[in-house]
Amino acid sequence: MSGVTWKTHAGKKVLIADYRGSKGAETVALMKQVAKEVQAAPPGVLILTDVTGVALGPDFMAESKKLNEDVLGPRGAKLAMVGVDGIKALLLKGFNAVGKGAKGVPFPDEASALAHLVA
Repeated sequence: MSGVTWKTHAGKKVLIADYRGSKGAETVALMKQVAKEVQAAPPGVLILTDVTGVALGPDFMAESKKLNEDVLGPRGAKLAMVGVDGIKALLLKGFNAVGKGAKGVPFPDEASALAHLVA
């Protein structure tokens, strides 16, 4: 179930960007919602992104680049990702290597991603 929500973990607020089940324009709309939440939050926002089962097409990648350069990087976001396997792992490596802004760190599950974010 996709959506953007806040969760408290170990006393810290974490923005959950859940893209599971989203496609195309819905995925881009969720990214724009993430941008609004991050802009309204204090700098250093913690973000857990779940892309399990989501096809990351050109629209997703273009919007991700824009979000990262314009919002996440300048706001000092810390980004942990779940559901990054196969081709998504290769895309993330490239994104981190050449992208400007926050670097996404992949994790096998939500628990380990949350532990990293609040550490």
